[in-house]
Amino acid sequence: MRAGDLANEESAYVSPWLLTLVVALLTLLVLTIHACLYLPFISDDALISLQYAKRLLQGHGLTWSDGPRVEGYTNLLWILCCAGLGALGVDLIVATRVLGLIGMGAALVAVAAPRRPKGPGDSVASLAGGLALALAGPIAVWAIGGLEQPLLVALLAWASVLCFPLLEAKKPDVRKTLLPGLLLGLVCVTRADGPVFCVAIGLGLLAAAGIRRSSLTSLLRVAALPLLFTLGQLVFRLAYYGEWIPNSAFVRVAFTKERLLLGVTYLADSKPYLLGLWIPAAAAVATGLFVKSLRRRVLLLFVAALVWCGYVAVVGGDIFPARRQLVPTVVWAALLFSLLVKWLAAERRPFAGAAWAFAAVMLGLLGWFQWKDPENRRALRERWEWDGQVVGNLLRCAFGDAQPLLACDAAGCLPYFSELPVIDMLGVNDRHIARTRPPRFGTGPLGHELGDGEYVLARKPDLIIFDKPRGRASAKYLSGRQMQADPDFTRLYRLVFFEGRDPYRVVSRIWVRADSEKIGIDRGSARVIAPAHFLATSEHTTAQLDETGSLVTVIPQGRCASLQSLQLSPGAWRLTVAADARVGIGVTGFGPEPARGFDGVHFSLPSDESVTVSVQLAAPPDHPVRVRQLLFERVDG
Repeated sequence: MRAGDLANEESAYVSPWLLTLVVALLTLLVLTIHACLYLPFISDDALISLQYAKRLLQGHGLTWSDGPRVEGYTNLLWILCCAGLGALGVDLIVATRVLGLIGMGAALVAVAAPRRPKGPGDSVASLAGGLALALAGPIAVWAIGGLEQPLLVALLAWASVLCFPLLEAKKPDVRKTLLPGLLLGLVCVTRADGPVFCVAIGLGLLAAAGIRRSSLTSLLRVAALPLLFTLGQLVFRLAYYGEWIPNSAFVRVAFTKERLLLGVTYLADSKPYLLGLWIPAAAAVATGLFVKSLRRRVLLLFVAALVWCGYVAVVGGDIFPARRQLVPTVVWAALLFSLLVKWLAAERRPFAGAAWAFAAVMLGLLGWFQWKDPENRRALRERWEWDGQVVGNLLRCAFGDAQPLLACDAAGCLPYFSELPVIDMLGVNDRHIARTRPPRFGTGPLGHELGDGEYVLARKPDLIIFDKPRGRASAKYLSGRQMQADPDFTRLYRLVFFEGRDPYRVVSRIWVRADSEKIGIDRGSARVIAPAHFLATSEHTTAQLDETGSLVTVIPQGRCASLQSLQLSPGAWRLTVAADARVGIGVTGFGPEPARGFDGVHFSLPSDESVTVSVQLAAPPDHPVRVRQLLFERVDG
């Protein structure tokens, strides 16, 4: 019996649509299992987006923090979708996971079924393209990574598939252009660079259909809604933020040879790890040059992918794990893979066995190298955003009522979890820093070049966290380096070690403004109150929350803690320590002999000028001590 007769006999018993459904469900299952391997990864920039969504739900509008409005996001529609689920009571991080799997699943269905099935062979051939997408690390990682890639590729994949009928139409059909036009319009409000995708697909349509009156008419009709959506968002941006472009564009976009080299390297680095996709995609393009039935669809996808890769090279690639900027290219490559296997298995039946062998080898190659890809493994290891949850929760519980101003580099997790007013020291969410470009901008690390230490210090932040949530004593980026170069910095700020324990232990090095009106040393004429967190000066002696939710400094048994360089006016003073157990006290810096005692101590300072003293507290050898505050009171009348 011939292969064609066998396929016809099978189709009498098995619905092609049923087989397509089975293929879709199978590939969705593979995608879900693959994506779950990368949990609990979430991008810090995803939490920037969720900060906007959270504040929108709280009634603060599309803002990142209090103060002037700044468009620090590039994914408006994604934020609105997350906020929509949030309004229904869904946790916002859970919302990103749910929407991510739905979006990637929709893209997968588009890849697995780009045309109406004609028989079982045609339907089952979709398995190759669907599995190619499900096994790709960029797809699995960003299904749960929290950013807009799932929504983007769902819209792109279906827009591409719905453009296929336009390539064969002899006359322009308005109805067939509406849906792809609508999807591309939504792409334009899903990402700020969405119009680049529209240009890519538009050029693909022209390359595939040729420059004719009918193709130009179809192209203009498809382009109408994307243009309308883009103009609508521009009007909103001007009215709401007073800017022509997003704030983040000032931070990241620079057209330099260094960025171009970085972008080309970014693309080239993916070559060995995605060979299981690139080889069949290239084979599809080569086949399409000689096979008329494939040519137009192949050209559409190839040109669109080529344009997008060119854009990625120009902007310098990306800094996030799992080759995030290649997610659209992976989808187009999977579509090419699917088209090739469908043609070989369904239309060139003598080659069906070879087609399946080729597909199996390519999928095995893809799966193996995706597991070995260091960019995907980086997503497996990257968990520092969850340190931000520990530190942010600690700061919210300790200082939430006081609402101190926090300056940080990690502009996603720390603001999202702490719910404190914030300064973004890298400028993505700060209008001033974004427009303060240093010399040779565009030659440094992508998205991490900007800063203005003088500006940040002038705003008098109460808390400063350099780099990631665990913090650093020495700043890594420009704002922090400039701040620490200022001689006043070490006079104004003290390095404090905060320890969070929920849900795991994280010690964070945070610079605290000593004279902060909200969380600093309270200086009165007759008394000075020093919060105990200023005693937390090492990883062994940390400030942490006690069982009641109050902030205390824990001095381990047999260890000491000190408060250095506290300025007091002349006269007689009494120091008492609020603690849960007896503690030894020593005060030095005012004479040849220190003042010593337990729980409280008296000392006198010279009457001619203010004196800087240091206090040392010692815990007993058999148990730790929890200190709440130090109280200095004048006793000289």
